[in-house]
Amino acid sequence: EYGGGLKVVTPNFEMYNCEVSNNVTGSSTGSAISFSNGSPIVKNSVFKFNENPALSSGANTSVSAQIEDNYFEGNNTTNNNRPQINMGPSGEGDSIRIINNTVIGNRDLTMVGGIAAASLVGVVNKIVIKGNTVKDNRYGITSLGNSSGYIVDNIIEDNNTENAPMNGGSGINLFSTNMIYLSNNQIRRNLWGITMQGTAQANLGSDD
Repeated sequence: EYGGGLKVVTPNFEMYNCEVSNNVTGSSTGSAISFSNGSPIVKNSVFKFNENPALSSGANTSVSAQIEDNYFEGNNTTNNNRPQINMGPSGEGDSIRIINNTVIGNRDLTMVGGIAAASLVGVVNKIVIKGNTVKDNRYGITSLGNSSGYIVDNIIEDNNTENAPMNGGSGINLFSTNMIYLSNNQIRRNLWGITMQGTAQANLGSDD
Protein backbone atom coordinates (compact mmCIF):
# COMPACT_ATOMS: atom_id res chain seq x y z
CA GLU A 1 0.00 0.00 0.00
CA TYR A 2 1.02 3.64 -0.65
CA GLY A 3 3.96 2.65 -2.84
CA GLY A 4 4.89 2.93 -6.50
CA GLY A 5 3.36 -0.32 -7.68
CA LEU A 6 5.00 -3.49 -8.94
CA LYS A 7 6.66 -4.00 -12.32
CA VAL A 8 6.75 -7.75 -12.92
CA VAL A 9 9.43 -9.05 -15.31
CA THR A 10 9.37 -12.75 -14.40
CA PRO A 11 6.93 -15.04 -16.26
CA ASN A 12 6.32 -17.12 -13.12
CA PHE A 13 4.75 -14.49 -10.87
CA GLU A 14 2.11 -15.67 -8.38
CA MET A 15 0.08 -13.55 -5.95
CA TYR A 16 -2.44 -14.91 -3.45
CA ASN A 17 -4.41 -13.23 -0.65
CA CYS A 18 -2.72 -9.83 -0.96
CA GLU A 19 -3.85 -6.21 -0.99
CA VAL A 20 -2.48 -3.64 -3.45
CA SER A 21 -4.06 -0.26 -2.74
CA ASN A 22 -3.33 3.48 -2.88
CA ASN A 23 -0.26 3.10 -5.09
CA VAL A 24 0.96 5.93 -7.31
CA THR A 25 3.07 5.98 -10.47
CA GLY A 26 6.56 4.76 -9.58
CA SER A 27 8.21 1.43 -10.34
CA SER A 28 5.17 0.66 -12.49
CA THR A 29 3.86 3.41 -14.76
CA GLY A 30 0.92 1.67 -16.42
CA SER A 31 -0.88 0.14 -13.44
CA ALA A 32 -0.48 -0.88 -9.83
CA ILE A 33 0.93 -4.16 -11.18
CA SER A 34 2.21 -4.36 -14.77
CA PHE A 35 3.13 -7.67 -16.41
CA SER A 36 5.72 -8.27 -19.12
CA ASN A 37 5.41 -11.94 -20.16
CA GLY A 38 4.38 -15.43 -19.17
CA SER A 39 1.30 -16.57 -17.26
CA PRO A 40 1.15 -14.62 -14.00
CA ILE A 41 -1.43 -15.68 -11.42
CA VAL A 42 -3.38 -13.23 -9.25
CA LYS A 43 -5.98 -14.76 -6.92
CA ASN A 44 -8.03 -13.80 -3.85
CA SER A 45 -6.52 -10.32 -3.68
CA VAL A 46 -7.82 -6.75 -3.26
CA PHE A 47 -7.02 -3.72 -5.43
CA LYS A 48 -8.46 -0.36 -4.33
CA PHE A 49 -7.93 3.33 -5.08
CA ASN A 50 -4.71 3.01 -7.04
CA GLU A 51 -3.69 6.05 -9.11
CA ASN A 52 -3.44 3.89 -12.26
CA PRO A 53 -5.43 0.82 -13.35
CA ALA A 54 -5.02 -2.16 -11.07
CA LEU A 55 -3.51 -4.61 -13.61
CA SER A 56 -2.09 -4.21 -17.10
CA SER A 57 0.18 -5.68 -19.75
CA GLY A 58 1.71 -4.16 -22.86
CA ALA A 59 0.11 -4.01 -26.30
CA ASN A 60 3.13 -5.68 -27.94
CA THR A 61 3.79 -8.39 -25.33
CA SER A 62 2.18 -11.79 -24.70
CA VAL A 63 0.78 -12.25 -21.21
CA SER A 64 -1.77 -14.99 -20.51
CA ALA A 65 -2.64 -13.81 -17.01
CA GLN A 66 -4.88 -15.84 -14.70
CA ILE A 67 -6.92 -13.30 -12.71
CA GLU A 68 -9.41 -15.00 -10.40
CA ASP A 69 -11.53 -14.27 -7.32
CA ASN A 70 -10.23 -10.73 -6.75
CA TYR A 71 -11.93 -7.50 -5.65
CA PHE A 72 -11.30 -4.25 -7.55
CA GLU A 73 -12.71 -0.88 -6.53
CA GLY A 74 -12.12 2.71 -7.62
CA ASN A 75 -8.81 2.19 -9.42
CA ASN A 76 -7.37 4.70 -11.93
CA THR A 77 -8.04 7.68 -9.70
CA THR A 78 -6.41 9.91 -12.34
CA ASN A 79 -9.67 9.36 -14.27
CA ASN A 80 -8.16 8.86 -17.71
CA ASN A 81 -9.55 6.61 -20.43
CA ARG A 82 -8.30 3.27 -19.10
CA PRO A 83 -10.18 0.45 -17.35
CA GLN A 84 -9.44 -1.02 -13.94
CA ILE A 85 -8.20 -4.25 -15.58
CA ASN A 86 -6.33 -3.28 -18.75
CA MET A 87 -4.81 -6.37 -20.37
CA GLY A 88 -3.02 -6.60 -23.70
CA PRO A 89 -2.90 -9.81 -25.78
CA SER A 90 -2.39 -13.34 -24.49
CA GLY A 91 -0.26 -14.54 -27.39
CA GLU A 92 -0.46 -18.02 -28.94
CA GLY A 93 -0.26 -19.90 -25.64
CA ASP A 94 -2.95 -20.03 -22.94
CA SER A 95 -5.92 -17.70 -22.76
CA ILE A 96 -6.16 -14.68 -20.52
CA ARG A 97 -8.58 -15.85 -17.84
CA ILE A 98 -10.48 -13.20 -15.90
CA ILE A 99 -12.81 -15.24 -13.70
CA ASN A 100 -15.06 -14.58 -10.68
CA ASN A 101 -13.81 -11.07 -9.94
CA THR A 102 -15.75 -8.08 -8.63
CA VAL A 103 -14.98 -4.78 -10.39
CA ILE A 104 -16.71 -1.79 -8.79
CA GLY A 105 -16.21 1.71 -10.17
CA ASN A 106 -16.22 5.09 -8.46
CA ARG A 107 -19.07 6.97 -10.14
CA ASP A 108 -17.10 10.22 -9.87
CA LEU A 109 -14.42 8.71 -12.16
CA THR A 110 -16.39 9.13 -15.37
CA MET A 111 -13.68 7.93 -17.80
CA VAL A 112 -12.71 4.64 -16.12
CA GLY A 113 -13.95 1.35 -17.60
CA GLY A 114 -14.26 -2.09 -16.04
CA ILE A 115 -12.37 -4.81 -17.96
CA ALA A 116 -10.46 -4.70 -21.25
CA ALA A 117 -8.58 -7.55 -22.94
CA ALA A 118 -7.40 -6.32 -26.31
CA SER A 119 -4.95 -6.80 -29.16
CA LEU A 120 -4.01 -3.38 -30.51
CA VAL A 121 -1.12 -4.41 -32.77
CA GLY A 122 -2.31 -7.72 -34.23
CA VAL A 123 -0.88 -10.15 -31.65
CA VAL A 124 -3.13 -13.18 -31.06
CA ASN A 125 -5.43 -12.70 -28.06
CA LYS A 126 -7.45 -15.54 -26.52
CA ILE A 127 -9.81 -14.66 -23.69
CA VAL A 128 -12.07 -16.26 -21.09
CA ILE A 129 -13.97 -13.60 -19.14
CA LYS A 130 -16.36 -15.48 -16.89
CA GLY A 131 -18.41 -15.08 -13.73
CA ASN A 132 -17.42 -11.49 -12.99
CA THR A 133 -19.56 -8.72 -11.47
CA VAL A 134 -18.79 -5.41 -13.19
CA LYS A 135 -20.66 -2.38 -11.88
CA ASP A 136 -20.60 1.44 -11.85
CA ASN A 137 -17.84 1.94 -14.42
CA ARG A 138 -17.81 3.91 -17.68
CA TYR A 139 -18.33 0.60 -19.53
CA GLY A 140 -18.34 -3.03 -18.50
CA ILE A 141 -16.23 -5.38 -20.65
CA THR A 142 -14.48 -4.67 -23.95
CA SER A 143 -12.31 -6.62 -26.37
CA LEU A 144 -10.84 -5.55 -29.68
CA GLY A 145 -8.52 -6.60 -32.45
CA ASN A 146 -7.22 -10.12 -33.10
CA SER A 147 -9.22 -11.56 -30.20
CA SER A 148 -11.34 -14.68 -29.80
CA GLY A 149 -12.87 -16.56 -26.89
CA TYR A 150 -15.67 -16.40 -24.37
CA ILE A 151 -17.50 -13.76 -22.35
CA VAL A 152 -19.96 -15.76 -20.25
CA ASP A 153 -21.85 -15.82 -16.94
CA ASN A 154 -21.08 -12.20 -16.01
CA ILE A 155 -23.26 -9.65 -14.20
CA ILE A 156 -22.74 -6.31 -15.93
CA GLU A 157 -24.82 -3.43 -14.60
CA ASP A 158 -24.96 0.35 -14.16
CA ASN A 159 -21.88 1.01 -16.29
CA ASN A 160 -22.95 4.48 -17.36
CA THR A 161 -20.87 6.95 -15.38
CA GLU A 162 -19.93 9.20 -18.31
CA ASN A 163 -23.61 9.31 -19.38
CA ALA A 164 -22.69 10.12 -23.00
CA PRO A 165 -24.05 7.34 -25.26
CA MET A 166 -21.93 8.29 -28.28
CA ASN A 167 -18.74 8.00 -26.19
CA GLY A 168 -19.31 4.66 -24.50
CA GLY A 169 -21.38 3.04 -21.82
CA SER A 170 -21.65 -0.49 -23.24
CA GLY A 171 -22.22 -3.52 -21.09
CA ILE A 172 -20.11 -5.47 -23.60
CA ASN A 173 -18.28 -3.83 -26.51
CA LEU A 174 -16.52 -5.73 -29.30
CA PHE A 175 -14.41 -3.81 -31.83
CA SER A 176 -13.13 -5.69 -34.91
CA THR A 177 -12.71 -8.94 -32.97
CA ASN A 178 -12.68 -12.47 -34.28
CA MET A 179 -15.45 -14.75 -33.00
CA ILE A 180 -16.44 -14.10 -29.39
CA TYR A 181 -19.03 -16.37 -27.75
CA LEU A 182 -21.46 -14.53 -25.46
CA SER A 183 -23.69 -16.59 -23.19
CA ASN A 184 -25.66 -16.30 -19.96
CA ASN A 185 -24.59 -12.74 -19.14
CA GLN A 186 -26.91 -10.48 -17.15
CA ILE A 187 -26.67 -7.02 -18.70
CA ARG A 188 -28.77 -4.20 -17.25
CA ARG A 189 -28.92 -0.41 -16.83
CA ASN A 190 -25.86 0.33 -18.95
CA LEU A 191 -26.16 2.99 -21.68
CA TRP A 192 -25.94 0.15 -24.22
CA GLY A 193 -26.34 -3.61 -23.85
CA ILE A 194 -23.99 -5.22 -26.39
CA THR A 195 -22.31 -3.10 -29.09
CA MET A 196 -20.34 -4.37 -32.07
CA GLN A 197 -18.13 -2.11 -34.16
CA GLY A 198 -15.96 -2.54 -37.22
CA THR A 199 -15.63 -6.17 -38.29
CA ALA A 200 -16.49 -7.66 -34.90
CA GLN A 201 -17.92 -11.18 -34.87
CA ALA A 202 -20.02 -12.68 -32.08
CA ASN A 203 -22.16 -15.72 -31.38
CA LEU A 204 -25.11 -14.90 -29.12
CA GLY A 205 -26.82 -18.26 -29.37
CA SER A 206 -26.42 -19.96 -32.75
CA ASP A 207 -25.39 -23.61 -32.84
CA ASP A 208 -23.54 -23.04 -36.14
